[in-house]
Amino acid sequence: MESVRRASSEVGHGKAFAWGLPFILGILTSLLGVLCLIAAGAAGVAAVMFAGILLIIGGCFEIGFGFGHRREGLLLPVLSGILSIVVGFLVLRRPAVGISAAGLVIACYFFASGLFRGITAVADRFQNWGWDFAYGICAVVLGIIMLSSWPNSAAWMIGTLVGIELVLRGGALMGDSTRLRSLIRHEPTITLPS
Repeated sequence: MESVRRASSEVGHGKAFAWGLPFILGILTSLLGVLCLIAAGAAGVAAVMFAGILLIIGGCFEIGFGFGHRREGLLLPVLSGILSIVVGFLVLRRPAVGISAAGLVIACYFFASGLFRGITAVADRFQNWGWDFAYGICAVVLGIIMLSSWPNSAAWMIGTLVGIELVLRGGALMGDSTRLRSLIRHEPTITLPS
């Protein structure tokens, strides 16, 4: 009987761990996001450097995949891997160029995406189309602001976007873990006879 109670206690600790660890991870992720927002320029440089490292690692894996699967074709994965490694090294060697390029791509994306959303919302007039139209206007304005101050805006823009994403991801993790905690608390329990 004592072993059953001990096992039941271990299950209880496992349930606390199941929701507690993601909650703590959410807090830490949100705090990292706030730090990125405070130091947006440094966060932008770090994000681009991280992307360069990921390109190099991904390129190595592509080359390895190509040699491992020669029958399916060696040339395309190896060339793609070499290109990824070269671009990764260029980004690491000159992060300012990588930041400028990424900033230009993001600014153009906001402008084009906002324009598309706004035009589609006005043309289709679906239910609650005003929200999409408002998003479209905000995205176009943000794209214009970023393009007009490019390349000076690139580092803080990337850092700010990374910071916002981390804060939102941390909030989502905390929300999911509290929902899991609520489900665990309302789970039917089995009482053991004494």
